[in-house]
Amino acid sequence: MQSDLVMELRTAPRYIILFILVLFLASFLAVFAWGKFMAPRSTPSPMASPASDWQTFTNNHFGISVLFPSDFKILVENSGEGSDFPETLLAVEKRKSFPGYNLGTRYIFQIQQIPNLNTPTACYIKTNDSSPLTKFKMINENAFYYSDKDSGGAAGTHNANQGYKVFKDIGDNCFEVNLRYFESGDRSDPKEGDLAAADQKEAFEILEQILSTFEFIN
Repeated sequence: MQSDLVMELRTAPRYIILFILVLFLASFLAVFAWGKFMAPRSTPSPMASPASDWQTFTNNHFGISVLFPSDFKILVENSGEGSDFPETLLAVEKRKSFPGYNLGTRYIFQIQQIPNLNTPTACYIKTNDSSPLTKFKMINENAFYYSDKDSGGAAGTHNANQGYKVFKDIGDNCFEVNLRYFESGDRSDPKEGDLAAADQKEAFEILEQILSTFEFIN
């Protein structure tokens, strides 16, 4: 049977053989293109892993752990064993200056425990107007609810804040995490304005990276 097939191919018109070869090549290229360009693939995280020299904050009372860069200064580090008022458990800060410019900036990462919000529904509300938060993202298997970034300022100053709320079922505790950026300078100067805008972008990339290390440990 095989020899008969070979004889048929040998006696077939050349255009038929050419058509078969073209069809085979097209099928191969289609499979290759699917594998290279169309097949689903995972999207890598844009954040780099924390450096090995990052510091660790641990609050054993509430069971919280977070890492932060070694060039951040600790402003508040509190065991936070309970209060009737919002209590800052951790606040760390990085300050920057820019030689030749009037620009000065501060990056702040803050964790607060918010008392008397003992259910997820009570926790996941905006701090300023108590409307419900609907957007969230998952970090280490925990849902962090948030609203749009707030920003403001006056002459010569600018600030921006991205707030998150996360609820811990064990102990029924609500936590607010704030990523803050403060700036003093002259944004009316185009060069300084561009420098400030780039620094703010960098600030929130670093602060979000700190947030990505937040986890409940018990």
